[in-house]
Amino acid sequence: MSAAAATPRAATAGRIVGEVAGGFGDIGLLAPLAVALITLNHLNATVVLAGAGLFYIATALTYRLPVPVQPLKAVSAIAIASGLGASAIGAAGLMIGAVFVLLSVTGLATWLQRVFVKPVVRGIQLGIGLLLALAAVGMLARPAQLTVADGPLVSVGVVLAVAIGLTVAFCLLAFNRAGLPGGALLLLGAGAALGLAVGVHPVVDVALGPAPLILRLPSAFDFASAFWLLVVPQVGLSIGNSLVATAATARRYFGEAARGVTTRRLALTMGLANLAVSPLGGMPMCHGAGGMTAHVKTGARTGLGTGVFGAVLVVLGVALGGTAPAVVGVLPPAVLGGFLLYVGLQHVTLAADLRGWMEISVAAVVAVIAVVTGNISLGVVAGLGVCWLVSLWRSRRAAPPAPPAR
Repeated sequence: MSAAAATPRAATAGRIVGEVAGGFGDIGLLAPLAVALITLNHLNATVVLAGAGLFYIATALTYRLPVPVQPLKAVSAIAIASGLGASAIGAAGLMIGAVFVLLSVTGLATWLQRVFVKPVVRGIQLGIGLLLALAAVGMLARPAQLTVADGPLVSVGVVLAVAIGLTVAFCLLAFNRAGLPGGALLLLGAGAALGLAVGVHPVVDVALGPAPLILRLPSAFDFASAFWLLVVPQVGLSIGNSLVATAATARRYFGEAARGVTTRRLALTMGLANLAVSPLGGMPMCHGAGGMTAHVKTGARTGLGTGVFGAVLVVLGVALGGTAPAVVGVLPPAVLGGFLLYVGLQHVTLAADLRGWMEISVAAVVAVIAVVTGNISLGVVAGLGVCWLVSLWRSRRAAPPAPPAR
């Protein structure tokens, strides 16, 4: 074979490898939240993994571009921080799925986009980041997660756990900057080995097979409590990030090739996916601008890589879903806390593009109230109220002075 003939084949092979590697580019966000929701909130591992995988495959076939699949960040952060069960999370997923199908069919997403302005969305993201960071600190400080002796004045295990968590978060940040898609998998593998070596969990017998699929419809109480606690903050965040920002990011990277990535189509695929997985104990999911950047920056240019990643998730969910909670339980909370701390820090930095005292103040109000009360919806209402007051104040300042009385 001539060198000229070999060169195009080598280039094609290189592109395929780059595509597949780019398909795993967003695992640094998906993996820690999926693991936490399976371990801490007792979601069905098979539906979480296989559901995300099927959504990735459907998204790749629909858009032919590396459109990401991510956990719903507000729902996941609040559920993890509050220890909510699968029923409340399922109720939130069903309501959010119905809302976004409705937004797609009616075109209401455009109107709501004007309501959830950027400072409010950034405040939601900031609040999510802080809630995740607080949850991570709680996991790092959990006693008796490592089999080490404690000293007379300090818990050696807690100190070591904090060091491990900070190291994991730092490594994830470094991997992200270097564009290494396999970094999160490497750290999860190292964390599992650490858990087997010095963790308090026994060695797990891995058995093949999926977790049982059980259809559970949430109660009226689940729907009522999930609406204000989970749905309201997530809708505003998802309209800004999952729909508007994702469509804009696709156009930025792919130009005319991204003409099919519209807010209405994104709302429809996201809504249908949540309606499908939520009654079975799956993970509420969305799209996301940051996830698309992660895929593109690590090599993905079409839907090939994300489709392969989806197929891997389906195989893992079906083959190991039955023992996934026990297998994941080998991970020391320190490692999981490091992942959550990384995700939290990533969300906090999203507020760096705010400009001016008004935008910063609105975002701060949303985040502070969300963290203090544990309810992001209250922060959203307060932030929208501040926006209204500022708008009223500006309109009065801009109004021409009244003519003098005669």
